[in-house]
Amino acid sequence: MPGAATHDARGAERRPLFLGVRTSGRVDADGPSLRVRARGRAETRFPLERVSRVIASPRVDWSAGALRACMETGIPIVIVGDDGSPLGSFHPAHLRESRFSEGIEELLDRPDWRELYTNWLRAARMRLLAEWREMREREGASLAPGEFAERVRKHVYRNASDSPFGETAGIWRGGLCALAANALRRARLQPVYWGSGGDALELLQDLTRLLELRLRLEVREGMEHG
Repeated sequence: MPGAATHDARGAERRPLFLGVRTSGRVDADGPSLRVRARGRAETRFPLERVSRVIASPRVDWSAGALRACMETGIPIVIVGDDGSPLGSFHPAHLRESRFSEGIEELLDRPDWRELYTNWLRAARMRLLAEWREMREREGASLAPGEFAERVRKHVYRNASDSPFGETAGIWRGGLCALAANALRRARLQPVYWGSGGDALELLQDLTRLLELRLRLEVREGMEHG
């Protein structure tokens, strides 16, 4: 699957491993590699040090050794359904503390953390819209009067759990979730944090939604106005 390459501490290029939406097979650990056996395909080995993240069909069986190898080397795994939407994900349970993570923990100690976090999400969506408008203006494709205000209403002040693409399905959803999971791993952040009273801060989900909004603005909108 095409995707942004990342690099490990030694500078080696790491790329996503995509095990197709309808792929049936099995993944095992084989020393420093993942061994993939899929129906109708030759057996393949993927060095763990070259894998940034995995997007896999639920029809792929994982051995305990393969899961352990991915968790020990910090490789997130996203399982996607037939329509490409993420069904769930696996992440390392223990990451070295980062200043970002400490900051989130400090935020969760505040009684008003949910309000502060919601305001941050709105500001992040507003920043994406502002950057998109500036890009359009540089390209000589200024927005119609009132269009930016309508998009702010639609994307900035909507429910944060809503997708910018609505119910539209596509494998890119799983890919964006895996990209967000890999970004969290590199920043040594957990996909979910828990506040007082068991209220969850769904960092992976929210980061994925921001990536979806950026994709909608920069790719889909570009096609619609191209």
